[in-house]
Amino acid sequence: MAEGGGVHAPGDPDAQARRCFEIIRDRLAEIGVGLDQVYRTRMFVTDIGEWEAIGRVHAEFFDEHPPA
Repeated sequence: MAEGGGVHAPGDPDAQARRCFEIIRDRLAEIGVGLDQVYRTRMFVTDIGEWEAIGRVHAEFFDEHPPA
């Protein structure tokens, strides 16, 4: 989500995924939880052809402790 509630980086699935994971990471940190405690993720995408870009970003955030 962009500031003000709009779409972050329209047409850029890498940047959109990165922003989503940043938001998730930051909200979890607020309650004292790290990404290493996430045991499962599920992503819904509008264009399955972009799965590789999204998957790369997912791996960056969960590289040491990948969820199931």
